Amino acid sequence: MSQTDAEGDWQAFHDGPHGFRYEEFREGAWQGIRIDGEWLTGRPHHVIYFASPTRWLDYPEWARDRRDEIIARVKGKLREPDYTYE
Repeated sequence: MSQTDAEGDWQAFHDGPHGFRYEEFREGAWQGIRIDGEWLTGRPHHVIYFASPTRWLDYPEWARDRRDEIIARVKGKLREPDYTYE
């Protein structure tokens, strides 16, 4: 399910048992980045590994200067206590 805000449509969701995706509807299509994660037993049941600021620069140009914004969106959608972040 996508979210809508002043910037447009976006979504954050599981991508397999250990990974996640953040996507935005841009230029008529969904474009996204993969975010590493790990499935855990107990609670929290997933840890999300956000790329370091240096590694974040490997993401597509539209996402490069928006690390804090994208992380805040993912954390708002995939919340504690079910998720933890590194």
